[in-house]
Amino acid sequence: NEVDVERYCPMPIENIHHIIVIAENSVLTVYVDDKYAMSGRMFDFEGGNLAIYSHNNEIEVTNIHLYK
Repeated sequence: NEVDVERYCPMPIENIHHIIVIAENSVLTVYVDDKYAMSGRMFDFEGGNLAIYSHNNEIEVTNIHLYK
């Protein structure tokens, strides 16, 4: 079963934004620019995808690090 979780974050165009994603056991927490936060539970999570979307704009994602 796949569940999508979304949170609207108004962001000025052409700025650099900092996104921190923390996955700890069954808890996923996302912080955006120290202004927005979203958390969710991931029970029985064995793999999947992380996606970042932009509404009506283009984005460039750089400097992604995965720590295990």
